[in-house]
Amino acid sequence: IYRGPFKEVLDDDNHRMERGKRYAVCDKTHNLYRKAPYQEFFEFVDPIVDLPLTEAKPFDCSRTSLRHPKESKGQDYNATTEANSTCCDGGNCC
Repeated sequence: IYRGPFKEVLDDDNHRMERGKRYAVCDKTHNLYRKAPYQEFFEFVDPIVDLPLTEAKPFDCSRTSLRHPKESKGQDYNATTEANSTCCDGGNCC
């Protein structure tokens, strides 16, 4: 996820990204963005189950579409977290 500061960026490999949107990138680009000076401009969303590169399918680097969260989390992903009930003292604070 490109965090900004610009509304949109285009890298040297023609990956165009809009601020705040989720994109799938190849392993090469992912590793590059995790290093300085790029890392501070991105949020990384790791898959729930890590897949070794030897088992991964080839990635289409020409892909320009946004990535839906179900691609990395799975079609049937529905985990949630329970609200922390200890944050309030029983009054009308929330």
